[in-house]
Amino acid sequence: MEFKPDTKNAVFVGEGVHINGEINASGIVMIQGTLTGEVNCGLLLVGETGVVDGVVSATEADISGSIRSEITIKQLLTVRETGRVEGNWNYGEIEIEKGGLLKGRAESTGFRSERPAVSHEQPTRLPRPKK
Repeated sequence: MEFKPDTKNAVFVGEGVHINGEINASGIVMIQGTLTGEVNCGLLLVGETGVVDGVVSATEADISGSIRSEITIKQLLTVRETGRVEGNWNYGEIEIEKGGLLKGRAESTGFRSERPAVSHEQPTRLPRPKK
């Protein structure tokens, strides 16, 4: 997901900016700079230059930068190839790209998103071409 400046219920911390404190947003929090403290939001986006050092609670997270400490992602935690997640982290589901780093203690909340039922029937075979 791409952050757009006109997005409602959103917070953007730009590269080179350092915030000490707490961010609460029902929508998106995009971190390109550094946040030391707490963040509670719907969707957390941490860009390649972004660092979050503190307590994180979000519905979903997409990490290309770094998160350290206590992390709770209720649904999907996505760690991109440049992403680092360190500390104690809880998640519903997790997706990790090759190169993404996870370090610490993990625990699944057991949440699973709804997916279409998977058929266990044998696939239909295509006819062989005639010679």
